[in-house]
Amino acid sequence: MRARPLLATVLALTALTGCSSDAEPVAVVAPAPAVEATPSAEPAPVDVATPVVEEPAPTPTPTGPGMEWVYEQNGRFEEMEAATFVAYLVAASNYGWEFNDSRPLRAISSPSCETCAGWAESMDTALQEGTVFEDGQTYLRSVVVTEVLPETQEMTVELITRTVAGRALSQEGEVLAEFPAYDYEEGPVYVVMENGKWQIAEIA
Repeated sequence: MRARPLLATVLALTALTGCSSDAEPVAVVAPAPAVEATPSAEPAPVDVATPVVEEPAPTPTPTGPGMEWVYEQNGRFEEMEAATFVAYLVAASNYGWEFNDSRPLRAISSPSCETCAGWAESMDTALQEGTVFEDGQTYLRSVVVTEVLPETQEMTVELITRTVAGRALSQEGEVLAEFPAYDYEEGPVYVVMENGKWQIAEIA
């Protein structure tokens, strides 16, 4: 990456960071999402690190050709549904940074989410400039709903995450930036249900 886009990406990659912790992260790797083959090329297998929530919940699954993820929503305004949705946000963000594909993130972001828009734009810039990210995934260690507003169909979700160290490389393999590992505690994510579908309203 490069000067201004690199700065935007550094900020985005470290947005889910905070106080350090001695606890080790727990990573869960989901099955590779399905990618339909085309006459001209066979799809490459993709491993997507999917975080977990503290209670059993349906596993968000990316589907569709070209990794055009579809989050299957059931239209229920429930705390577990909100927590699962935020877990999917972490997985979609990890995928977006690894493959420079902002579509899964954009699909679940409300127009009001400025942080979401900034991350997506940085992913698009990285794709245009051929930047490659190594490691740097974020792992979800805890997710708790702390506020429920039925009248506005909104919830606040607090996270504890760990982002492992990573780096950004140019197409030629030059190291453009290195990112240290970070822990992030109690980061609020604001979600809202609109027309029966969850959306990320903002990431603080």
